[in-house]
Amino acid sequence: MASLAEIRQQYPQYEDMSDEALAGALHAKFYSDMPEDEFRSKIGLRSGNGTEQVPGGDGLALNATAGLNNAIYSTLGAPVDLARGAINLGARGINAVAGTDISPIPSDSFGGSESISGMFGAVGVPEPKDIMAATTGERIARGMGEGVGYAVAPEAAFSGLARAGAMSPRFAEIGGRLFGTGASVGQVAGNAVVGGASGIGASAAMEAVPEEWKPIAGIAGGMGGGFAGALAATTPQFARAAGRAVGEFAAPLTKSGRESLAAAQIRDNATDPQAVRMALEDLPADLVSGSSPTTFQLTGDMGLGGLERGAQTRRPEIFNQRRADQNNARVSALGGVQAEGAPEKLRSPPVP
Repeated sequence: MASLAEIRQQYPQYEDMSDEALAGALHAKFYSDMPEDEFRSKIGLRSGNGTEQVPGGDGLALNATAGLNNAIYSTLGAPVDLARGAINLGARGINAVAGTDISPIPSDSFGGSESISGMFGAVGVPEPKDIMAATTGERIARGMGEGVGYAVAPEAAFSGLARAGAMSPRFAEIGGRLFGTGASVGQVAGNAVVGGASGIGASAAMEAVPEEWKPIAGIAGGMGGGFAGALAATTPQFARAAGRAVGEFAAPLTKSGRESLAAAQIRDNATDPQAVRMALEDLPADLVSGSSPTTFQLTGDMGLGGLERGAQTRRPEIFNQRRADQNNARVSALGGVQAEGAPEKLRSPPVP
């Protein structure tokens, strides 16, 4: 929203009106649905200080925090706010048709965003409506805070409810796809970057155009900022993925790489990876010296047995050579039991 000074610059015909009169006329004609104190704050007038226009607001930090808090309060109070809006809309319709006078539910009803803001204000947290954004920088900072809040707050709410079992798995899955799952700090930080960049883009674009173009500029700026934020957030992940891809491509060229690939293949195909690992870490002494058993023969894991059969089909000569070596080792071991002698010299057992 433009400040009062910017409005005067765009519409010099209002030069003869005081700040107070101009603000009152603008509020009554265009912003009557907004609390007057909030409207005055947005255009650069403090509540209750006469016609004194304040050239500066409450600073970048407070406005960024106010934007963040406003997004959080709006997210938490959304169910009550939406229900109240629907009820009040129905009440206005009944009043118009039946001539009744049903009072609307107040905007600060318990559980709504204003109510939550007031609760935090009571314990010393500045309420967003009391923080003024009078300069371009302050409005952009507030937009950044709101962007971060609207990106992170729904994600935190849905993931918290899902972990607590307060919603069905299907609904939790849909919410995770829309807002994120909050599965890691990195994911939450990435969403915050995207949201903050989108808020900055929207606010900056709205500051650069006349009032009638602000809605369109806000949408375009938000989309552009969100795209830039998404690019910035995913660049480190892309670099790590590219590094892993290069490492996997080069793995067969080194001994350690080949060993890592073999270990991964064994882990992925083993029926019981934990038992296989323990068996390989605690290898028994060779029953037959030089027999060199295969991994399947050492562990007896059926999954590795299937893997071995597949490898044997592709390269039968290697396994035929291994079996020949094992057979030679067994023959050699048997030959070493008794190097000389003949079976016929064995003494026959006595006949009873």
